[in-house]
Amino acid sequence: RQHPDGVKDFMLHYTVFRPRQLKQDKFVWSPPPLVVLHGGPGIPSTYLLSLVNVVTDRAVIFYDQLGCGRSSRPMDELCYSIESHVADLEALIARLIPQSRGFSLYGHSFGGIVAFEYLKKQRRKTGEDPVSPQRDCYSVILSSVPMETTVVEKESQMLLEQVQTQNPTFTKQECLQHFRKIHECRQTDPLPLALQDAH
Repeated sequence: RQHPDGVKDFMLHYTVFRPRQLKQDKFVWSPPPLVVLHGGPGIPSTYLLSLVNVVTDRAVIFYDQLGCGRSSRPMDELCYSIESHVADLEALIARLIPQSRGFSLYGHSFGGIVAFEYLKKQRRKTGEDPVSPQRDCYSVILSSVPMETTVVEKESQMLLEQVQTQNPTFTKQECLQHFRKIHECRQTDPLPLALQDAH
């Protein structure tokens, strides 16, 4: 398909756990599927796969945003706009989830920003609350979503500089590893397998 920004022939890689539960069986009710939006940008969805062991009663859909994991990596910067990410989410939902089925969203970090922008767009289209049993999206979970990305970037840079100042003998790579151990994942030797795959 053609991307809204004019780029053609890109691919979003997705994985569906419990795909039979995507379609509503008229004899057996199952909860609406959960669509998982990963953080980053730049880190694929694999670090969130353990959600499948927590959410066991429904289909769970993971996808890699453009430029991440197994999805296409367009060179055009317009493909990485919030509007483009929202359009990709809309296309994924249209392809995988029957219109009458409904779904829930889980957005982690940057994925939460995309989920929020998706809901804002749905509200502009309909004028109604996009999160309700009467609408397509039944519920939304926003996890570790920054209120303002510029503040997060400044704070991250400041914290990284503190690591460098406090450990003057560290190489740049050692500073980054130490930063990650303090602020991203305490288990770094070795990193959990899901994070190893993502990095």
